[in-house]
Amino acid sequence: MLLHPRALFVIEQGWTEPVTVLALSLTLWAAARRPGWVPWAAGLLVASKQHLLLLAPLALLLVPRPLGVRGAAAFLARVVGTAAATWLPFVAWDPAGVLDSAVLFHVAQPFRTDALSYLPWLRQLGVTLPGWTGLAVAAPVAAVAAWRGARGRASFALWTALVLAAVFALGKQAFANYWFLVGAAACWAVATCDDEAASGPGAARGSEAPSGPGAARGSEAPSGPGTACGNEAPSGPGAACGNGAGGGHA
Repeated sequence: MLLHPRALFVIEQGWTEPVTVLALSLTLWAAARRPGWVPWAAGLLVASKQHLLLLAPLALLLVPRPLGVRGAAAFLARVVGTAAATWLPFVAWDPAGVLDSAVLFHVAQPFRTDALSYLPWLRQLGVTLPGWTGLAVAAPVAAVAAWRGARGRASFALWTALVLAAVFALGKQAFANYWFLVGAAACWAVATCDDEAASGPGAARGSEAPSGPGAARGSEAPSGPGTACGNEAPSGPGAACGNGAGGGHA
């Protein structure tokens, strides 16, 4: 992401998306190296932006099946609990201020005609959609993805990018820093796509020598009476098997 064409611009403007990208990277690293840390890292990711609460169910994609209802509930409780713990000091200090700055202020934000979303374009065509359209579309998508999506880091990163893209593409506000986060998640999906290819059933086929009785067929020359047919020039009476003129069978 350091080579992203807008990375330095996003950092210069003081937007918080680089912190979110760091939390996303930590979550994916934990899934590969420290699976027990996944709910805590995912909680930090969810806490970094208000709308990232949508990613809480997607964190289930980082847990192998079967999980069960109780297991999923316990996992999500740790994710949401971690996110809530980061907010508690501020809520205890000034609950009204947190509610105003983190929720009400954004709800009251006016529609932006310069937003990088489809809503300004649709308004020019005479179609006006509410500002919460993106959230309404992304929420069920996230739920279905958590329920039916493939397990693994690449799947989590890909669905993160798709869910956030739905929020921003149909939202009343969306700018360069918003799409920077979508791009980071998409880059992680590409970077981790080999995980599933390397760990799935039959992934080792063609990469190492097979073992077991008869596994050498096609990989080395067979031996034994009459097994040379089609592999090398046979010898002996009647052993030509269609490769050359057989002796005594003119």
